[in-house]
Amino acid sequence: MSIYASSLSIDAEWPDSDDDKGPFVYEGSHVLPTPDSPRGGCLHCSHIPDHITRGTPGEEGYEGEGLKDYMRVGVSELQRPNINQYPGSGDVVLDREQVTKLRDYLTWWLEAEHRW
Repeated sequence: MSIYASSLSIDAEWPDSDDDKGPFVYEGSHVLPTPDSPRGGCLHCSHIPDHITRGTPGEEGYEGEGLKDYMRVGVSELQRPNINQYPGSGDVVLDREQVTKLRDYLTWWLEAEHRW
């Protein structure tokens, strides 16, 4: 059983969702995406809920309830069209400092009028 609870999923397979169409399929570094580009795969984020603890209350090293400082981020891709490539996926776990850096970068990207 996983200790992580899913909190965000951007998924092409999400049922009956008009708002959440899923990420665009990466077709190569030479392909400029368009709104009509193929979609597929998934980006997901998960967190550790407050009720998950390490150790037993009263014992040395016990970490009680409260916000855990780790987020799991995963990406899954679909096979690229007309290319002999198998789908892949991967997960990483980020700490609070790394999530802050990611947030700051995403905020910069959203607010930037020009990107080099």
